[in-house]
Amino acid sequence: MNGLAMQALLDVLAATPEPPDAQTDPTDVIALAQQMTDGREQSLALLQQVMANNETVEGEGRAILAEINDRDARWQAALDRSRHELGQRMAAARHIRRRIPSAVP
Repeated sequence: MNGLAMQALLDVLAATPEPPDAQTDPTDVIALAQQMTDGREQSLALLQQVMANNETVEGEGRAILAEINDRDARWQAALDRSRHELGQRMAAARHIRRRIPSAVP
C-alpha cells in the first residue's frame, strides 16, 4: 500500500465523525449525515481512484478501513432509527388530522 493510498484512507477516516447518539433528533441526524457525506466526497473520490490501480489494503490500512466501515455501519443504524422515528411522527400526524374535523365543509 503506497503513501497516497494510506493518506486517502486517513482523509476518509478524518471526514467520518462518530455518528450521533440515539437521543439526537432525527432531523438533526439527517443534517449531520448530509454534512458528513459532503465533507468526505473528495476524500472518497481520491480513495476510489487510488484503489482503482489495484491497491490492496494492508497493515495499518486494514485497521483504518475497519474503523471507517464500523463508523459507516453505525451511521446507517442512526439513519435507520431516524427514518423509523420520522415515519412514526408522520403516522401520528395523519391520525390527528383524521380526528380533527375540518373547518371547511
